[in-house]
Amino acid sequence: HNEFKKYWVCDHRLIDICGNVLIKEPNVEIKKVYESAIIVKDEEVKKESSFKFPYDIKPKEPWSISKSQDISDHFFSRYFYKNNVIVNYKFSNFKSNQVFFYIYVGLGDAALPEGKEALSRIASHAINFGGLEKLSFLELKNYLVDKNVNVFFYVGANCFTFECETTTKDFELALQVCRAMLLSPGFRPEAEEVLNKTINQKYAKIELDLFTHFNNSLSGILARGSPVLFWPDRKIISEVNLDDAKKWL
Repeated sequence: HNEFKKYWVCDHRLIDICGNVLIKEPNVEIKKVYESAIIVKDEEVKKESSFKFPYDIKPKEPWSISKSQDISDHFFSRYFYKNNVIVNYKFSNFKSNQVFFYIYVGLGDAALPEGKEALSRIASHAINFGGLEKLSFLELKNYLVDKNVNVFFYVGANCFTFECETTTKDFELALQVCRAMLLSPGFRPEAEEVLNKTINQKYAKIELDLFTHFNNSLSGILARGSPVLFWPDRKIISEVNLDDAKKWL
């Protein structure tokens, strides 16, 4: 530990550069680029006007609770709203100000179109990386960078699920983002690039990692070949795309 501390305080930095381009004199070229980069002056940070999330903060019509009940056996309360939404609420002091919630809608895998069951493997990318109608994926990501809002959409066995982690302060914003993802998904083309990278990485791991290969093969046997529960032959995945997912969703 002392040796580590001694060498760490040295006034130097290690630069690790990887790639498949052949450079005749790498030390010379890298040093040249590095020295030209460190003399570039940063422009003064421009103060941008405050940005507002471009969707309704709250639904225009407030909905009231028709009835409620306490499920004492499981320590949670259930609220029935007049718009047919059911909210299950449970308090936990596991972590101060931390809020987890899940929104379940639709039928999920149970509603997959026949012959296109592989959509279950890729459909989530259309929502998670497709941005919104008014905001691209990167714009939304930049807006949430200093907020405590993490939203993930996935296709479940019998419903579509929005899973979210937030804080009491950003709870309303988190609901707002989920509502926008549900009602105004962007289905933008950048999601295709993320999907292709994910597929390539997934199949590379299945081919190279014995444990992953075994688990996927076992899941395929248990699922009787249904791509809903495992990654099938790559050809089957290539027969569906995000445009199919958009139409289905």
